Order: sequence, then structure tokens, then C-alpha cells
Amino acid sequence: MLPDKLPFYFKAHPQKGNGGQPDSLPFDVYYDDELCIYRQTASEQLKNKLNEVYELGSLVDGSISNESGKVYVELVTDFILQSLPIKQTNESLSVLEVGCGNGIILKQLKKKDSSLKLTGIEPGGHGIVEGIDDEIDIIRDFFPAKQIASLQFDLIYSLLVLEHIEDPVVFLQQQKNQLTQSGKLIFGVPNCEPFIETGAISIFIHEHYLYFTRKGYLLCWKKAGLFLERIEIIEGMFLVTSSTQKTPYTVTNDKTESISYQDFEQLSDSLNHAIEKLFEKYAQEEVAIYVPGRALNTLFLLNILKCRLIDDNTEISGKYLPCLHNAIEPFSEMIKNPPKCILIYSRTFGDKIKNKCMQESALAGTEILTLNDIA
Repeated sequence: MLPDKLPFYFKAHPQKGNGGQPDSLPFDVYYDDELCIYRQTASEQLKNKLNEVYELGSLVDGSISNESGKVYVELVTDFILQSLPIKQTNESLSVLEVGCGNGIILKQLKKKDSSLKLTGIEPGGHGIVEGIDDEIDIIRDFFPAKQIASLQFDLIYSLLVLEHIEDPVVFLQQQKNQLTQSGKLIFGVPNCEPFIETGAISIFIHEHYLYFTRKGYLLCWKKAGLFLERIEIIEGMFLVTSSTQKTPYTVTNDKTESISYQDFEQLSDSLNHAIEKLFEKYAQEEVAIYVPGRALNTLFLLNILKCRLIDDNTEISGKYLPCLHNAIEPFSEMIKNPPKCILIYSRTFGDKIKNKCMQESALAGTEILTLNDIA
């Protein structure tokens, strides 16, 4: 059964209380047969709350300042540079990033190609490019913004933005209308296929209106009148380059098409049942959840709120997630007081984290489990 309420997670906080926002909000998701994607219904209450947290600077999609984030920045920057259109004049190519966050991608682009004329748009207060001169123009606003309404760009890109948009086709068309004749459009969205295939309700968060598989993603492109040039999966993200020029690419079937809404619910219920069985064996305080951001929805729905929380991201160490009682610990602190059980809540990195835990002598008496071990 799919949830009708979930934690309202937009970032980890140094104190309990979810930064003054509600700990949880209603959640209504359905399957859009036309676009072949899962969509969240947006209430007025939700829209208002999201506007508030966007202006505060939501970090729900994670930090890209740690080591894995540096790999992401390098791969994405190279993808963007390879997608630049060929210069038609001696003028610099103009590039716009919609949803530029703290400007880390813009900064890297400037470092690799100083000739680019770069602009970023970001509603949040964290839209600050540090360590860069004034040649990058940062606009504090939502797209489309009046400051750039009359401008056209050789390349427009958005990373982890489209899933936050209520009407993806209109948003794509708005950006298409601001391209030069030979301009390119790049979008990156989370690849939800692995989560849908395993019934992982961790994909559902209030900030995301849309949950894409490859087929759904490409159908949005087609309906917006765009033509695909290139698609890759980078660090769990579909990354697509398109233009207004026709290409031979066609939308293909994706493997998740055979997974029905009912299958997804059954898989989710099965995983929840397996976790309930684990907590029949251990008290909540005896279990440490590794990668707690992924487990947040499940822990909330099962009323498992007092377990320990472990994460390797140092930027959230000592901070709190909505609804959960304990602050997040780093690995180094956990091993000083080993739990009786560790549940690693990541299928992607589960085996890697488990191997790391198994090699730690302080955890010799701890049962170490991945999601694949229990369901």
C-alpha cells in the first residue's frame, strides 16, 4: 500500500524540529498513463511549503562537495562541454544553468573553458559562486525570469531540476524557446528504474513531483518538440542532450514498463514486512541504519524512530532528519559504541559498505545486513 503521508525532508538540521517546517505532510502519488511516469499531486499547501524551502536553499538532492560528488562534477562537466554546439561566429558561446545551486558546475565549466559566457539562475539563498570572478552572472529567481526573458542561449542545462516541476513538458518548451537556432538543451533527472523494480518507496519525497524511467523521460522530450542527441546514465542520473533539430533516435521500451502499479506496491509491502521482522529481533536502539536518508520513509511508516543513524557524508554528521529522534553519526563514532545490528539501506552501495564494516574489528560482534540480505 502506498503512503498517504511522508516526512517533509528538504535538508538535515543541526537541531530537531525540521527547521521550523512540519515534520510530515500528506503525499498523493499516481501513475500517469500518458507520460508513463509516477506523479505526485501538488496541493496548494505543498506548493507554498516548497516555495519556502527553495528560497531557504533545499539540499535534498545531496551534497556534491564530498569525494563521490567530485566525481559527479567532473563527469557532468565533461558531458556538458562535449555537448556544446559548434561556434557559428567569433562570439563566446552563451550557457545558462537553471537551478545552479551553489554554482559548483558553473565554476568548473569556467575553469575548463574560460571563453564561455556563463549565467546561472537559482531561487535559493545558497546560489553563490565562490572563488570565481564577476564573469558569471547569478540571478536569484525562479525560471522563467524576467531578467533573461529576451535572451537566447547556445546551451541551457538543468541538473536534478525537472523532477521538481509540476508540468515537465511546458518547462521543457519554455527552455527550448530560449535556445539559439543551433542551441542544445541538457537535462539530468534521477533514474528511478532500480527503485521501481524493487518497490523502494525511498524515491518518494515531497520536492519531487515526477519519478522518471527512461521511457517516461523520453516521452516528455518528444511531447515538448525536442529531438534526442545523446543519453547516458551518470551517477544514478539520466543525462540527455537534445536540440530542435531532428535526429534518428526513437523512444524505446524500458524494462520497468512491465512492472505494474500493483507490483510496485507488493514489492514495497514485502520489504516493509522484512524490516518489521528484523525489529522483532532487535530493539530499535540496538540497530544502526546506514544511509538513513534512504530509509526515512520506511522508518516513518513503520514507526521505527529511535534507531541509530550512520552516514559517511560528513556534512550531515550531528544533524537531524525529520521525525527521527537521533542525530546522524559518522562511521568513526559508531565503532566506539558498536550496535548489535547494522542495516545498510542502499542497494547501490550496500555491498561496498558491508565490506567496509566487515573489515572493522570493533564490529566483529555486530550483525551486518544489506537490503538484499533481508528481502
